[in-house]
Amino acid sequence: RLTLILLFELLFFYSVFPQSPSLIGPQGLILTPTARFPVDGQIRMGYSNIREPHAFINDPHQWGDKTTQNHLVYTTLVFLPRLELTGLLTFAPGTHGNDGSDTYKDLAVFAQYHLLRETHRRPNLAIGLYDFHSYSYYNALFFVAGKTFTPTHTLKICTNFGYGVDWIDTHLGDTGPDKDAHVPHHLVGLFGGVELQYLDIAALLVEYDTSQLNIGIRLFLFNRVDLLVTAVEFKTLCLGISCRFSLFPSN
Repeated sequence: RLTLILLFELLFFYSVFPQSPSLIGPQGLILTPTARFPVDGQIRMGYSNIREPHAFINDPHQWGDKTTQNHLVYTTLVFLPRLELTGLLTFAPGTHGNDGSDTYKDLAVFAQYHLLRETHRRPNLAIGLYDFHSYSYYNALFFVAGKTFTPTHTLKICTNFGYGVDWIDTHLGDTGPDKDAHVPHHLVGLFGGVELQYLDIAALLVEYDTSQLNIGIRLFLFNRVDLLVTAVEFKTLCLGISCRFSLFPSN
């Protein structure tokens, strides 16, 4: 009887394991979003390090060759039903900032709204709008769907696929003389990936982000902390760590 009770509790915890963030903050794999239905009242805080040539703020023609990495600090809140909001602050050291320092800083806002919850017959479905304000280094407009399979009580397979467009071609907000500059776009075309989760211990991630293949390992620590170790394009090491909290004790 005790064994059955422990197994039930393990499966229950595993089945409600919360969404994990991508390197840029919103829930996702490595650089692509996922469509898992959000847990109300969840707060995530995290840090990521993305290195060249995959750093989002790393244009040699604009910044020179001193910016070799981006430091990302983000907070995600799921408070309104179905809506996930993320604020991301990016630091690009080695580049002159608007505050007189040698570190350029950028604030981005991400929104993802979940349309459908997964059932036996249909997948999760969500739409997302990333970084639509200011310089728009992470700009994306997309839909993403996801389906989860549980072949055994220890293994969960989470599949995700989506499509992004480049419809936003104007900088919104105060960008000064750069208002008419080209708007960079993230996730234009087909993207997708697979996450193989083993209990609440670790997960293997593989994705295609519309231009390249990425692979990573996610470790689940202390029931609250995610450690993400990735190889972007199978060669550039990027790291992320996040911690989640809940506004509701039941979550």
